[in-house]
Amino acid sequence: MRDPGNTGNVRAALLVAASALGLGMLFGRAQLAPLEIDSALQPLVGWSFVACGVYVWARRPANRLGLLMTTVGMLWLVGRTLALIPLPVTFTVGSWLSDLWAAAFALFLLSFPTGRLNARADRAIVGIFLFVSVPLEFVWMLFWVPGNGLNALAVAPDVARPMSSTRCSGS
Repeated sequence: MRDPGNTGNVRAALLVAASALGLGMLFGRAQLAPLEIDSALQPLVGWSFVACGVYVWARRPANRLGLLMTTVGMLWLVGRTLALIPLPVTFTVGSWLSDLWAAAFALFLLSFPTGRLNARADRAIVGIFLFVSVPLEFVWMLFWVPGNGLNALAVAPDVARPMSSTRCSGS
């Protein structure tokens, strides 16, 4: 079957990007602490979704499952890699994408085998995942103060910290 457009180039670029993201995740985790089994498994999860998705996408381009699998893997890899970068904006975007992959995964599972949602219940489930992952996640991030203090959206003060004694002295 003839490849329409340049989707072959897009798939190749996604494979290269997934490889780089996974390696970046491994190196980033290695700088934070000694590598454990979890550190090796996280890139493998993303790589497996991207590799299988690209394969299915190339074999059956009319079926959306390949593209959905690739999207799930890329969201997984991008989110977890960006969350390792100690800059507030990249950490915040990475934390959000680390949860957004679940909505794409739900869409993938519920649209099997055609790549399309057919039942109202399936659409409702994916809608709930998207509602939790996008607007509710945003509201949650306004009040979340992580231990590293890198959440760029945090507007609420950290209520867990005790007030300093100089503020309470009344002088």
